[in-house]
Formats: sequence, C-alpha cells, structure tokens
Amino acid sequence: MVEFPPVMRDPTEKPRPRALSTSQIASLVAQTGCLVFVAIFAFLGIGIWLDRALNTRPLFMLLLVLGSMPLTLYVLYRLTIRAVSKALQPPPSEVKGIDVDDDES
Repeated sequence: MVEFPPVMRDPTEKPRPRALSTSQIASLVAQTGCLVFVAIFAFLGIGIWLDRALNTRPLFMLLLVLGSMPLTLYVLYRLTIRAVSKALQPPPSEVKGIDVDDDES
C-alpha cells in the first residue's frame, strides 16, 4: 500500500467525519435548553397577557403554549443541524491542502 504525505490524500479514500468535542456538545445542549426555556415562558407570558386583556381566562394561554411546541421543535432541529454541520467541517488548512506553519523565521 502506498503512503501519502499528510498534505496529499488518496483520491479514492472517503474523508472521515470529525467527532464533536465535549465543549461543542455542551454548547449545543446549553443553547437548546435556553431556547426551550425562553420560548415556553415567552409564549406563556404573552398568553396570560392576552387572556387578561381580552377576559378569556385560559384560552390564549393554552393555545399559545400548545402552538409553541411544534415551532420550538422546528427551531431546535434547525439549530442542531446547523451547529453539527458547522462543527464537522474540516479546518481551513485541510480544505485547501496547505500545511500551516506558525514558525516563519
């Protein structure tokens, strides 16, 4: 089998996906947790405010909280897909095939 230098790759070899680091996973979990918390309480507050303003006790609160669930799930899906695809992109040096050296003396 022929060994290729680190800059060159075998054209028939499929690139291996990178694994997510622990900090990237923790960041994604924190973002999704905060998003769910903020979304539920925002819709709950708006629903309570509308019920008080229109004198329709549980109607708008229930509608907005139940209606926020599909919207929150969709936003969570998009956030997760975007974060994972961004995290799995190779560093710029691997994309261009250039060896990056910090020692330029």
